Amino acid sequence: MPKIFVSYRREDSPGYAGRLYDRLHQEFGRESVFIDVDTLQPGDDFVDAINDTLGQCDIVLAVIGPRWLTAEDEHHRARLDDDLDFVRLEIQTALDRKIRVIPVLVERAKMPRTEELPAQLKGLARRQAIELSDTRWTYDVGRLVENLQAVSTRDRSAKPEGTKAPSIFVPPEQPVHAPAAPETNLRAPVTQHTQNEPAIGKPTFVPTPIFTVPVFTDRRLIASQQRLVSIDYGNWVEKSLTVSPDNRRIAYIEKKTGFLGFVTKYCVNVNGTLSAEYENAKIKITFSPDNSRLAYAAQRDSKWFVIIDGVEVGRYDDVGDPGTCVSFSPDSRRYTYLAKRDNKWLVVIDGKESRQNEGLLTGGAIFSPDSKRVAYGAYNNNKWTVIVDSEESIQYDAILDADFTFSPDSRRFAYGTRNGDKWSVTVDGVEGPRRDALAGDYFVFSPDSRRFAYCARFDNKWSVVIDEQEGERFDLIMKRPVVFSPDGRHYAYGAQSNGKWMLVRDGIKDSPCDALLKGGPVFSPDSQHLALGIQKNGQWFVVRDGQESTAYDDLAVNYLLFSPDSKHLAYGAKRRDKWTVVLDGKEIREHKDLANIFPVFSPDSQHLAYCARNDSGWVFSVNDQEANLYDGIAKGGQIVFDSKDSLHALAVKGPDVFRVDLSIR
Repeated sequence: MPKIFVSYRREDSPGYAGRLYDRLHQEFGRESVFIDVDTLQPGDDFVDAINDTLGQCDIVLAVIGPRWLTAEDEHHRARLDDDLDFVRLEIQTALDRKIRVIPVLVERAKMPRTEELPAQLKGLARRQAIELSDTRWTYDVGRLVENLQAVSTRDRSAKPEGTKAPSIFVPPEQPVHAPAAPETNLRAPVTQHTQNEPAIGKPTFVPTPIFTVPVFTDRRLIASQQRLVSIDYGNWVEKSLTVSPDNRRIAYIEKKTGFLGFVTKYCVNVNGTLSAEYENAKIKITFSPDNSRLAYAAQRDSKWFVIIDGVEVGRYDDVGDPGTCVSFSPDSRRYTYLAKRDNKWLVVIDGKESRQNEGLLTGGAIFSPDSKRVAYGAYNNNKWTVIVDSEESIQYDAILDADFTFSPDSRRFAYGTRNGDKWSVTVDGVEGPRRDALAGDYFVFSPDSRRFAYCARFDNKWSVVIDEQEGERFDLIMKRPVVFSPDGRHYAYGAQSNGKWMLVRDGIKDSPCDALLKGGPVFSPDSQHLALGIQKNGQWFVVRDGQESTAYDDLAVNYLLFSPDSKHLAYGAKRRDKWTVVLDGKEIREHKDLANIFPVFSPDSQHLAYCARNDSGWVFSVNDQEANLYDGIAKGGQIVFDSKDSLHALAVKGPDVFRVDLSIR
């Protein structure tokens, strides 16, 4: 799998870079694609960080828009003339290391001429460029992906033995459970908080036994299945497959071929029923949360439409991006998407278009949890503004695009901005203190909406800030937001100091370790217990309320789970070449692999279900009983308990996708 670095200039093409990153992430996986706001670590010297990251890469994509060459700093000096300009450092380092650099031209930009570039970057002008146009985005990016695959210098990982289904079914090509040392962001820094003197007093966690109720019973597991659709793998767009939340509908884009096998049209297939035919279609299909609505974007006569519940809406030069396209509100009644017309961008909310803008945040508009409020960021005249409920904020030089956040009760709203060289967080319309940097994707409200946490940099150290009270400073903060307990009284996060990682809970540091499991700490539903995975001396342990489990070779990232009644703890672990699910400290059964979907407890906490692979295929396991063999488990589908004694999931045999219903009798 090629390792790809996406280089871009924030003043020039952030939307296009984010859009391209989303597609590359879909094609090659998150671990194979690097972009500054998502994968570089905060707290490092940025020159070292760029060197370290590029040292892992085979290919650098230099995204070049119309302002890439002419962008200026606050003193009106060309940024490319600055030896410490991020973009210059990225391209120069790649050229010096003989890494393949591919210029990617967007917004009709022209390739820079040799005489326009600094001496260290003149080699860029000799690189063959590829152009990505708005009107042919899907085709152009597809062509780029094919080129990246062709020039890759790394061997592709072999598909897991026995898995016959295409790559949209788990397991993917790369192991989904292998934990790694925690990651953080760099250029759009993080936000989290630790208090030395927590307002709620001393931690109340006690290492008392909580496992008192047996989960397994002698009841039988009965399985049945219903075929939802048969997929023609030769004529589908495999990354487009989408599963409705209730696992009852499957949608994907199907290709129609003409003479000599050339693709002539595209349509959307929903459980075997085909839509109208279009010239092109966005890869992202969206079901509403209540399962009743379906939306996607398609092209006819060189114009893009949004199709909602089978009705074409609008007529645009482009619509959204592959990662978002159409978003429904939590109550499924409202919708929003981004659209482009006459080289200007619009936010469309419930069919009503906003004013025209030079640019918009890539993620588009977001709805509040109660679906009544909506917010988005707009770029005009070299300034950004935040629009919340149709009211516009003051102007900013930059907006932290990963952190528009409504509180769970929908009454509060937070976002991060920069003016000059300082960042700040605005909560409920009040701008907080100015910080050296903020970390993207780290804004968190507590479940009761009363507390708010983020992570900021102070003098090259990182600190979690809760309710604007700064905690202890560390070298790194784990790439996961602060975790609040369900009652909002406790918090926890991972931090690194002097090369060692540690859990910080309610401002108090635990013993240091070598690494923390990527999923971060997990609170029990009753807020009384805390569990996390740690690594010491090459071995992994699950720690619950300070007590360590048996040592394992590996832990599964998505498998640390408390039961609804908080009395049971389950997790996935590996010893030698076998995986097992561990329940209340007891290993259930050995498997060849575990699926990348969460295990699930029944509502009454009496049953545990998960998916695993044995020598003969994939199975569903409930209470140590296994049901049916399949080629794969449908990615995007989850195990869902319909009642305390019945559940369902999606599985694949050959071309057929089945809804599998399981009951415990």
